[in-house]
Amino acid sequence: MIQPTFSTEPIREDERFNVVFFYVDGEYHYEHRAVPIERAMESVKFAAGSVAVHMQWLTRMLITDMLDRTCLEWKLHEGIVFPPVGSGKT
Repeated sequence: MIQPTFSTEPIREDERFNVVFFYVDGEYHYEHRAVPIERAMESVKFAAGSVAVHMQWLTRMLITDMLDRTCLEWKLHEGIVFPPVGSGKT
């Protein structure tokens, strides 16, 4: 399983991100690689309302930067857990 480090640095306009989906069986895959932050956020938002979440197949999502540091983490039944609410990064 991926054990991420966390990024709290500001996002640059030209920066690219990866979106990783984790499933109930322990498998994961990169849904998107090297996309702008807007595309990464749209993907997580769309997936959070998907059948895979409602059926509890999709249990966790990450947005990582190109150094594989976590910029956003979403968990089933918890929602966004990183960055923490009130950190000024959400």
